[in-house]
Amino acid sequence: MNILKFCGEYEKLNLPFTVGQDVYVSDGRMAIKLQSVDLSLKYRDNKYPEATQKIDEFFTKAVKDTPVDFRFENYRDEYIECSICHGLGKLTKCGECNGKGIVECCECGQDRDCPDCDGTGNRSKIDADNFQCGECAGVGKVLKQQETILTDKLKVQSKYLCRIFSELKNVRLYAEHDTSFSKFGFIYFTFENGQGILLPLSH
Repeated sequence: MNILKFCGEYEKLNLPFTVGQDVYVSDGRMAIKLQSVDLSLKYRDNKYPEATQKIDEFFTKAVKDTPVDFRFENYRDEYIECSICHGLGKLTKCGECNGKGIVECCECGQDRDCPDCDGTGNRSKIDADNFQCGECAGVGKVLKQQETILTDKLKVQSKYLCRIFSELKNVRLYAEHDTSFSKFGFIYFTFENGQGILLPLSH
């Protein structure tokens, strides 16, 4: 099991952290708690006790009264056209007028042609080539967010289920209906030597 795959990108969450002999890992939407320490990994001392307290509150709320009858099937990544650059991989819209072609005159308050794009709303080809789309990293396509419906009220991103079932053993999912933390409840799951929580998508 590679628990680093459950870490987040931000500084507070980019490493597992320990409390006694317990190891916590979270990316902000999913969290797991292991009951032993793998000394081969790098851990952070728990400098954010409020985070572990919040995670433990979820575990305390979990009553495991509704098992989810779910058979995991891996899925293939699917890519769709980037909605920011419309598949071009670069930003052609003029940044000064946001593609409108007109700006407000700072002296008289009237609309006038944008001086940066001469009223066209587009960057010049030379300029556009220098403005790579940050959303798709210049590829023109982005990974489609695939969703899995577990119950009529709980819908999650498929990538999280893929991570859970590919990295953890003997997984059991439970639909928790307590809404004090999340409007639609949450998913509680157990696995060999640990437990975890997964927040659903908003409907």
